[in-house]
Amino acid sequence: MLTRFGYVDDFRVRKLYDRLLEDQKEDGGWNCFPSDKGTLDSWEALAAYAVLPKGKRTKGIKHSIERGVEFYLRRKLFDDGEKRYGPWFRFHYPVHYYYDILVGLDFITKLGYADDRRLRPALKILNDKRQRDGTWLLDKVHPDRGAGTGYDPNLKKVKPLALEEAGKPSKWITLTALRILKRVKDAS
Repeated sequence: MLTRFGYVDDFRVRKLYDRLLEDQKEDGGWNCFPSDKGTLDSWEALAAYAVLPKGKRTKGIKHSIERGVEFYLRRKLFDDGEKRYGPWFRFHYPVHYYYDILVGLDFITKLGYADDRRLRPALKILNDKRQRDGTWLLDKVHPDRGAGTGYDPNLKKVKPLALEEAGKPSKWITLTALRILKRVKDAS
């Protein structure tokens, strides 16, 4: 956010980008928890790189982007080798810190990889979710406690932050999806 607000040259912001380099795992991903492996849920570093102007990307950051993008593309943006994780296939807004395929497609295409053929499985999911009227639905609001989350259904209810109604066409998801598809079209 600080980069978006014009503070990219502030030494404290630059230190944050340095920290992203330090925290990248050997496999190219990042992880929120102590681990030697990355996870698809730790997408924030690539999203931060995606808003960093190209002229401000150091050699180290460019290499980190390549490794990070490769981490996601090897996994088709949704296959971590475990059983299918339901929330990654549901579109949410606002995103907060949660990951789903739409989030992955957004930062991967912003980073200039919109023409990579390994995006096809995720793009198929995106296109399959498009409604006849050209919109996409808000599948769930956060926290997503739907099927496959692993959350205890008996947990105390948390009031969700909802800007739109789940199950209805979403202006925000539709806008993001259309931007992604435009990047893909422009890259081909």
